Amino acid sequence: MLTDIDSTLAVSPDGRRLAYLRENFPEPGESAVVIADSGGANVRAVLVKRPPLFVSPGFFVAPSWSPDGTRLAVGVRNSETRDAGFVTVDVETGREDALSGRFGSSGFTFWLPDGSGILVTAQSLDAMTPQGGGPIHLLPYPRGEPRRITNDLVVYRNATVSDDGRLLVTVGSELAPTLWLIPLDGGEPRRLRSERHDGASGAAWMPDGRILITTSVSGDTHVAIMNGDGSNRRVLTADGHAGWAGHCVRGPLR
Repeated sequence: MLTDIDSTLAVSPDGRRLAYLRENFPEPGESAVVIADSGGANVRAVLVKRPPLFVSPGFFVAPSWSPDGTRLAVGVRNSETRDAGFVTVDVETGREDALSGRFGSSGFTFWLPDGSGILVTAQSLDAMTPQGGGPIHLLPYPRGEPRRITNDLVVYRNATVSDDGRLLVTVGSELAPTLWLIPLDGGEPRRLRSERHDGASGAAWMPDGRILITTSVSGDTHVAIMNGDGSNRRVLTADGHAGWAGHCVRGPLR
């Protein structure tokens, strides 16, 4: 029926149309919110973004239909400013309206049955995780300040609501990696002392035998260093968000 679909499919309230996100469409480098008939015909873009803005690719992203089937909600990210927001677009005219709030990422969207708001998964500006998704927020429609409705450590990937608007269904992921040393000669692997989120965004050996890892500090990702046996752990970065510890130059690191 359809090809080149880069998100979850959203079915219109009347069941007659599909909406999804597509990368490198209509032109290379562009991305678009696309709709089509339920049988796969009449494919067309209703919203096109050009760099640095984009709607696709992304992990666990999806547009959603308004209850009356006239608009779609979708997250829009900016590769230069490294932040994101959400917009709605009229499927007939292409008119775009921004919703309140800026986030560190944008993911799944789901319109409430009464049209009063849109549930979204989005990471805060000051806290990034190596996974897609994030806390669930409610964006009032058409205007209003975002309200976070989950306040735990679970990374939520989607959010859907029952037809009566009383029940929320979601899929969450809780990251709990551990660090191991694996001998190349086939010896027994050995687990290192580690804390929550250690190595989730990378680990790398130093020339002197110490190990660089990413770790979580007060909700932010930072780079830490420790001995090869996991002892003498020390966080190296202090400000902002640092991640993806990689190869180190041949030289001292103090």
